[in-house]
Amino acid sequence: MWAATVVTMLALQACAPEPPPEPKPSDGFLLPADRAFVEAAWAKVAGTYKEPGTVQYGALTISEDAGGRTLCGESAEPDQLPRGFVATQETGKTAFEIIRERDNISPRAVKACKPLIRKHMGQKSVDTPEIQQAIVQNGCANIDTVYWRAHKDRCYKTLTVAGGVATPAPPP
Repeated sequence: MWAATVVTMLALQACAPEPPPEPKPSDGFLLPADRAFVEAAWAKVAGTYKEPGTVQYGALTISEDAGGRTLCGESAEPDQLPRGFVATQETGKTAFEIIRERDNISPRAVKACKPLIRKHMGQKSVDTPEIQQAIVQNGCANIDTVYWRAHKDRCYKTLTVAGGVATPAPPP
């Protein structure tokens, strides 16, 4: 009786479908060149963590202009808050420059800070009292300026998202 149960269980397991493969960062990008770029850039980003195989990703976008291509998105180790990254490959080069967000502003502040940074970072208008007050009130005073400068300069060119086609970025 016991042997028949084991045989039946093994037969059922043999009929069970295999689990689907783990999703890849490039899933959903339509063009082979985009998929290859995303995989290469993601490998470099994940490699900046202690455990590259456990790093999670999200909100991936390719930003492109004559100077090169950039993968913009978020990454995190398990049980950590996602933080932004910018992975740029200049035209004609194989190496990537990786910049990860290293501040501790809250996700709510990130949402509020992005439009302020995009519109005002690097502009003389940022010195006005109104802008300074908005920066402080929204929790943007302690941002990682290296990351946010790279994000502003590189992540708003011609954009390609998973499942989409290249489109110009909206104005700030």
